[in-house]
Formats: sequence, structure tokens, C-alpha cells
Amino acid sequence: MLFKSFSSLSVIMLTIICYTIEHYSERRDKHVKKIMILSVLLLMQGCSLNQLFLGNEIDTVHTVRHTSKVKEYRAYFSRENLKPVLHGKKYLFLSHTKYPHSLWVLLHRKDRFLLYNMTASRQSPKIFTHTSVKKLLRKLVKNGYRQVPHPQKIGFVVHTGLRKYKGIKTIMIEVKRYTSRLKEGKGGKMPSTSTDKTSTQERIEPLYPYYLHHASASELEAYLKNPKNTRELSYGERDLLEHRLATLKKEDFLENASLEELISEYKKNGDPEFKKHILVRIKELEEN
Repeated sequence: MLFKSFSSLSVIMLTIICYTIEHYSERRDKHVKKIMILSVLLLMQGCSLNQLFLGNEIDTVHTVRHTSKVKEYRAYFSRENLKPVLHGKKYLFLSHTKYPHSLWVLLHRKDRFLLYNMTASRQSPKIFTHTSVKKLLRKLVKNGYRQVPHPQKIGFVVHTGLRKYKGIKTIMIEVKRYTSRLKEGKGGKMPSTSTDKTSTQERIEPLYPYYLHHASASELEAYLKNPKNTRELSYGERDLLEHRLATLKKEDFLENASLEELISEYKKNGDPEFKKHILVRIKELEEN
């Protein structure tokens, strides 16, 4: 039963290690024997050899880019022993009332929950054990955390996906936060396309929050196709709007696509949300 939980590579390596222990025990080389025994214990704890050699490349947030305009972070989280956090999702994004420019991700691994700051490089996660997700979320809410179903609504561009990183199956999470503001005219006012002198002194910035938070997919797509509109946006703001448009289109596809279309798309992107909707559709078909 023990070997069933190992990968084929781990089983082979474990066999070699056991043979080596026996070989060196005859030679009474205590140091090598201790190393080999430690390797066996690590394998039994579910720690693959790849992870041992990769050090802190896995399950660690790294800075990808840090400039005056954009801050970008990326992490590869091992999928080994990863359990759903809530509603079948393998991760949950959180914000904090005291830190509006930070974003956290909550993971559930074995019998513990890990809270990673996705906007701080190489920071150790907060670990919570012996608790249910509902109790933990209530505790986090009391401490100022809030769930963030759509990070782009609070200014973050987030990309996630299943990746194989140096032989290890992972979930990749990438977070960007743009710090540049809308282009402004003289006196800190937004230039207007109107010839009316009064209008030139008024900011047209309210349009941007509307399209970022409230516009439908068709409205947003039409807005982005107009060069006059996009010229008024910074690179970061345009990226956020394009990301929201992609999210809206994805949500629409998940709700309205056929089962065959969902399966076909899932084969291409490996997105866990597609898998979740596929299983729900199959269950509905079985019930009917």
C-alpha cells in the first residue's frame, strides 16, 4: 500500500537506496548509511527527489519584475497532496483591509492551510492546522482579510494554470499590479476630446471604473475596439480591462457552451474551472 502513493521514479529510487543501505551497512560506513536512511524517510513523507534538488524554487513566491510602473510576482505550487479549499477550487484569493496593494492566496495541503503573500518575494507562508475552512475564514475575516473572487476588481492582473515545472506538476499563479495612473494633462486634469473649455477641465476617469467593474462583455469589447478610448488609457489600465474581458468571455463560455465544447477546451488549457463545470454537467445528465 505504501508504494502505491509513490511515483514510479520514487519507487525505483527507493529500491536503489534500500540496496545501498544494505551494501554500505556491510562496510559499516555510518555517514552514508545515515544519508540513505534520511532519503527514505523523506520519500515516505511524500517529498519527491525533484523537490529536494529544486530547493526553494517550488512553493515560493518570486519577484519577476519590479519597476515604477508594474510589480509582477510568480509562484509554482506543487500539486502533490493539494486539496480543494472551497467549492472545489484549489486556491482562494484574499485581500487585507490594511494592505490594499497586497494579495494573498490560500492553499490546502494535507491537514493544514497555507496563506501565501503573492506580493512579497520569498516570504514564508502562514500555517493553520487542525481547523476547517469555514472556521479559518471566519478567523481571517476577524483579522482583516476578505475573499477576492475577482482580483482584477481591486487592481490586480492574475494568471493561473497547470504547469509542469522541471518535472514537477504544479499550479502556476502570476500576479501583476500596475502603479501608473491615467495620463493627465496640465494641472493634473485629463484632456478631453470636447472643444468646450469647461469640459476640458473635467476628468473622464469615471469611464474607466465603469468598464473595469460594471460593463458587460459586449460593452467592454466595443470600448476597447475604439482607438480613441484606448489612447486615453495607460498600459496597465488597458491590460486590466483586457483581462476582465477575457474573464467575462470565459464565464459566458462556461455557462453556455455544450459539454463537448467544454471538454474540447479543457484538453487545451487544463483549467480546473473547466473540469469543475464538466463534472457538474455530467452529473446533471446522469440525474436526468
